[in-house]
Amino acid sequence: MKTVALIPCRVNSSRLEGKLLKEIEGFPLFYHVFIRTKLSNLDEIYICSGDKEIINKCIELDIPYIKTKKNHQNGTDRCAEAANQLKLNNNDLVINVQGDEVLYDPKFIKTMIDFYKQNKSADIVTLYGEKFTNNNFDETKLVTNSLNKVLYISRYDIPYDISNNKNQTKKVHIGMFLFKKNILDAVTQQKSTFNEKRESIELIRSLELDLNVFALKVDSKNLVSVDSKEDFEIAKKLISKDKVFQKAIKKV
Repeated sequence: MKTVALIPCRVNSSRLEGKLLKEIEGFPLFYHVFIRTKLSNLDEIYICSGDKEIINKCIELDIPYIKTKKNHQNGTDRCAEAANQLKLNNNDLVINVQGDEVLYDPKFIKTMIDFYKQNKSADIVTLYGEKFTNNNFDETKLVTNSLNKVLYISRYDIPYDISNNKNQTKKVHIGMFLFKKNILDAVTQQKSTFNEKRESIELIRSLELDLNVFALKVDSKNLVSVDSKEDFEIAKKLISKDKVFQKAIKKV
């Protein structure tokens, strides 16, 4: 069994066009994700994209890549095509790291792998951070049980607080997933569900297939998923002083 990280990337973005090609410290956003992932010492890491602009940048920066179809609806579907191109075995572990998670801690990957190895009932492992949020529909919120199993995920503020206390923290989902290759295939061979399309959250399909999805809490204090110009400006300031970036760039 080997562990492979796949970083799905596309140029089009609804709120920040061409965001993954925007540069911080002289490198495109997806490159930051790539070099952070390298610190996890996985067997293989690939950028997965159907856009020639991203592929050309991978060639320029000497990054391993898989060229996929351009019209995938989400990152999970893109990862599934890449995993099949690589001819991964059913028991191989696939880690989907979103290309805009430019400040994630590589320890997050170890957290998911360790949990998965100790919990054989887990089909999918993902992450969340606790934060104060109020009607931010760009963030997806999780509800879990006492065993960290995900019950539901939504862009709405769930669970609803009947006391209307705006100081309650929510479990905000982080765009990273771990699954075995056969589970990835099982999910992506099914059509998108009504609720998945309605919320535009790919994880809903897995929940509706009754898979065991677990979410683990990590420290997300300095985590920024770049979805807007404001996010990009925040990420620029943080990366310039980020110790993980400084360590990662030295190892390139």
